[in-house]
Amino acid sequence: MALAKLHPALGWLHLSGEHYRVCFNKLIQMRDEQIAAGTYDSGLPEGYLDWSYGHLKELVKIPIYKKRIEEHLSQLNLSISNREKELNQTYLAEELAKMKTRKELIESVL
Repeated sequence: MALAKLHPALGWLHLSGEHYRVCFNKLIQMRDEQIAAGTYDSGLPEGYLDWSYGHLKELVKIPIYKKRIEEHLSQLNLSISNREKELNQTYLAEELAKMKTRKELIESVL
């Protein structure tokens, strides 16, 4: 995919220009609404991450994105397995819980 950009919230997913524009426009729209309401501080607008995972359910219908999501999920499973092994020797329980939560959210779109 030429000129692919990383998703604004899901930094592991490369998007085509068209799909990136949809995600970025939604980000800007949500940010502007929160600025107008006086509730925006910085970072991602409130609710954008939830919107992103909902939109991922649409993107997964496109074969190239389904493949990328499956590859990321496979890599995430490997990372979780490695972290579980490390956890037996270290204090990484909190990082492992975050990874598992992300894995479950991504699996829910497949």
